[in-house]
This record gives sequence, structure tokens and C-alpha cells, in this order.
Amino acid sequence: MSHIFVSYSRKDLKIARPIVNALTKDNLDVWIDWEDIPRGEEFEREIQQGIEGSDIFLFLASPDSVQSEWCNKEIAHAVKNGKRILPIVIRDADPKIIHPEISKRNWIFCRDGQDDFNKAIEETRKTIHTDYEWLKYHTRLQVKALEWERRKDFSHLLYGNILREAEEQLAKARSDQDDPLPTDLQRLFVLNSRKFEKNLKAWGGIAIGVIMITLLIFWTRPYWSRERAVPGKWVTISEGKFTIGLDQIEAETAYALCKQWASEPGKDCPPSVADMLNWAGKTNIELPVFEIMDNEVTNAQYQQCINVGNCVPPVEWKYEEGGANKPATGLNWFQAGKYCAWLEGRLPTEVE
Repeated sequence: MSHIFVSYSRKDLKIARPIVNALTKDNLDVWIDWEDIPRGEEFEREIQQGIEGSDIFLFLASPDSVQSEWCNKEIAHAVKNGKRILPIVIRDADPKIIHPEISKRNWIFCRDGQDDFNKAIEETRKTIHTDYEWLKYHTRLQVKALEWERRKDFSHLLYGNILREAEEQLAKARSDQDDPLPTDLQRLFVLNSRKFEKNLKAWGGIAIGVIMITLLIFWTRPYWSRERAVPGKWVTISEGKFTIGLDQIEAETAYALCKQWASEPGKDCPPSVADMLNWAGKTNIELPVFEIMDNEVTNAQYQQCINVGNCVPPVEWKYEEGGANKPATGLNWFQAGKYCAWLEGRLPTEVE
């Protein structure tokens, strides 16, 4: 990752070089396309990655850059990723055609023969280093969020102390003070990380017999008609479409309520808010037909799996005390999955 991404017109190359050289003397890492794009790489993707990994988006404003299609694409990508945008005027341009995200910010003037070059560089350094720890953290979090968004892989989510730090950083950001502000993607990323960590704890620490073991879904219809290893009544769930989740405003509201409640010692999210957090982002889902058992897996049924050597009893297995026809409890996620595999089924996905 770089400290600064420089957006400029090639026609201003002669003016851009002294500015870049002056900034690099301050141990600042500058990303600029005259030396940072490897040959053979896709040009636009390299530009986007350079913006995403930089802390500051430095725009050299001139009559050519404000009209450049590429420069305007770069500005739009910087805005999307919540970058701190710093415009430096190197040649006067028509204000009417300047991108609104550039025109609304404070400008630094560094026009040849008109402005003090050293003063402009010093003002640029000062702006870059203002609240710089938050600036660096914002960049790191955005890069992680983008990686998660592109891969849709739970392994990229945050957890533990890293997740708690992210929640604290986003909670401290104030619209009247902080530049840049947290992005929508960052909030969604942290929200999904919290949801995933919560589910992991639930899967590992609660009795799964009532929920996870009973929903034994067979892979293909031929398995549904075969004789089961353990007797049980099965119910067919018809195929169909449905909508799950919250829109962005609902998810952020739920997240804010949960954080406010949980900020007090000894408190957690109330159940109503926790339920809202189960999904973030409305999605249309279509599921094929499947079957589930209509009752909990009993102690007797799980004991049969133990007897044939396919399953192991959980800690403090209470088959005798609980009774043969009582629900099997105390199983962890792995034991539940092992039982399902014995029936040639599996545990359900969250969507199912």
C-alpha cells in the first residue's frame, strides 16, 4: 500500500514531477502511473488497486486533468472507497467543469510562477498527516472489506480483538470531524463479521440437537426414498423463492442500536436487535425441494450412531438420565455433522 495516489494529466507531467519528488523526500510513498504499472497488467485494474491501497488521493488540477476521462474515473473510484481527497491547483481551470468532489474541497495552489512552491508542499504534508493514524486504519479496513466483497469468503471476515477494534474505530468516527468517513462497505463488512463470530460461538457452545441435527437434508432425491438408518418422519419442503435480509438503512440502524445497548457493562444486544442482525443485505433466494425431520433427534437415535462406532458421545452424555425419547443435547457442531454424515445427509446452510 502507498501513502499517496497521484491523479494527473500526462500533459502536466513536467509540473507533476517536482511535486512528487518533494513529497517522496518526506518518506512518503507515492503511487503514480509513470512507474508503478507493470507491463502486461490490465491498466484500469492497476489504477483502481493503486487508489484502494493509498491513504491520500492527490489530484493535480489543470484544464487538461479536469476534462480527462481517466482522471474523472479515478476521482469516482476514490470517492467510492472513501479516500481523503486533496486537490492541488497547478494550472487554473474553468470551475464549471471541475468534478463536484474536487470543487467542494479546500484547494492548495501550486501554480508555476504564481504561488510559493515550498509553502504548497508544506501545506500538503500537513494535510496528509492530520489524524494520520485513522487515515491508515481506514485504508487497511477498506482493503480487507474489498477482498471479502470480491471473494465472498467467510475466511476474510474479522474476528476476536481485530473485530472489536474495527467496531470501536467506526463508532468513534464523527461526520463533523473525520475525513475520510467510514464507507458503507466497511460498515457492512464489520456487521457481517460480527454476525459470523456470533454464529461460530453459537455452533460451538449450545445444544445443537434441537436445531442442527434435526434438519438433515439429503443431497439428492434418490436418497429420500431409501430406508433411513434411524427411523423418523420426514417432511417435504417444496421448492420456491423468498427474500431474506435487511436493506442497508435497516442493517445500519440495527447495528447502531446493538452497539449502543452493548456499550454498557454486562449487557448484550437485546434479542429483537440480534434477530435483525441475522442478515444484512436483501437477497432473492431460490431453493430446490428438500426434506427435514419433523421432530428432534432423540437420545436413542444418536445412541445407535454411537453403537456402530460412527459417533462419539458428547461430554456428560446423559442418555440414561434424559430418557431414550428425549432430544439429544450437548452436541457440538462437529458431532452433529458426523451424525448427519452417518445418515448420508449433512447440516443445513444458513439459507436453508
